[in-house]
Amino acid sequence: MGELDEARRRERTDPVHGSPDVPEAKVDAPNTSRASNLSDAELKSQIKGTPKNNDPTSLANELRFERYKRRGGEKSFDEWFEVSRGGRRGGPNHQKIQGDLLSQNTDAIDEAVFGDRVADVFWPNGPNGKPVIHQIGGRNPVRGDAIARERQAIEELRAWFKQRGQDVEIWFWDKATPGAKGPAFKDPDLLPNWIPGSSGT
Repeated sequence: MGELDEARRRERTDPVHGSPDVPEAKVDAPNTSRASNLSDAELKSQIKGTPKNNDPTSLANELRFERYKRRGGEKSFDEWFEVSRGGRRGGPNHQKIQGDLLSQNTDAIDEAVFGDRVADVFWPNGPNGKPVIHQIGGRNPVRGDAIARERQAIEELRAWFKQRGQDVEIWFWDKATPGAKGPAFKDPDLLPNWIPGSSGT
């Protein structure tokens, strides 16, 4: 067997060690040099032009993980991906609302990670001088408020900012009405009739 054939055999068995008995080394993120060498403007442009997906090795997730790190994120790629789920695409209505919100603010960020929660859209600079978190989801068919899991997300996002002494607005959008001119609720968790998400109803 020639040297070239032997090299190819080793690459097929294990591209790192050349042995089928040694597992491939685990990395935190796929080919990080592609995103890490981009300027902030280039990164933003590429994210805008690269659709989200659930492949952890894709450029789409590499770009979004790089953005997360530049914003001060400390999770490993695996931890970040578990939370973000590669950018949770949602249904057509969800995507329509999300796209509209992204187009309304030049600094808008989709799938922004805060602790163990992900905001569908984040505006660092909202219309009232505060950052705005946009959550898109379903509503309780009887009461009309956000369903329990959406209320839990809102509470945890609020707590994340509160722990850091930061004020934030949270706007909840009904995924059933993608053409709505405004959110179903603004800061619903601060209303007197708020029902904690832990109630499960």
